Amino acid sequence: MHIEIAERALASAAGVAVAPDGLEQEWIEALTVRALASVFPWLNTFALDGAAKVGRLEGSVEYRFLDADEVEAKVKGLMCRFEELVAKVTPADPADETPDQASADTAWLGAI
Repeated sequence: MHIEIAERALASAAGVAVAPDGLEQEWIEALTVRALASVFPWLNTFALDGAAKVGRLEGSVEYRFLDADEVEAKVKGLMCRFEELVAKVTPADPADETPDQASADTAWLGAI
């Protein structure tokens, strides 16, 4: 579900549905970062359910769950990175389209 959210968000933000030539790694990183931003609050909340059972790691390190402000800060950091990557993968010239798709501002159409 979170990967699909990331795919839709990236396509909408970049205005294209696939990575531009030579920017495949940035595209993959943008998908990963956006998916992490989507799932991060869920993971922390899910983990808190079992917080009473958390013990010590080899007797020296104690687990700690993030509070709401820390979770929000992490998500903001991930979204900032996502926006940086979107800026890299967004075509500078909307007329310069990847084959089999057309873009118009934030809308895109992929060939079927």
